[in-house]
Amino acid sequence: AMALGGNRGLNSFLLLCIPRLFGLVIWSFGLSKLKEQAQSLSLDDLKGAGYAWSFSSAAVVLAGLSLAGLPLLASFPARLAIWEGLARQSVAAAAWALAGSLGLAISAMRVLAVLVNAPDGSSWGSRESTSQRILITSGGVLLLLLGIIPSLASILWTTLPALFTHLGQ
Repeated sequence: AMALGGNRGLNSFLLLCIPRLFGLVIWSFGLSKLKEQAQSLSLDDLKGAGYAWSFSSAAVVLAGLSLAGLPLLASFPARLAIWEGLARQSVAAAAWALAGSLGLAISAMRVLAVLVNAPDGSSWGSRESTSQRILITSGGVLLLLLGIIPSLASILWTTLPALFTHLGQ
């Protein structure tokens, strides 16, 4: 985002900060809950964890897809602005940015495939506490709302540049 230069680069960077922050918080919370039940966070150890830890698994996948910039999720409006700005400067740079986002989306789908791949006879459940379910659900709804209605975060986006006024001098 900063490579766009000038105010456009700074605005794109700040536009991406808030959705990325929410995405990373939800992603890390989901991963920490999965880590509690698995020996490690390797894909082999997480195989089928989505059946027992469904909310945490959904949080990890949803946050990964949001960070990749999938439409209707929080990072998409900012990613779209960045891709548009990069395409105006260099089509190759925009293609590489799209390839990076595609790689993140593919990795989130791979994680989803591993989390729901369980032996036959497994039943869906949720071992998260009620407060954890509420927190994960509200985070997921926030990711969706920021993608569908990006103007919700405009209050933060308009006040953040004032914190970085020394960058342009």
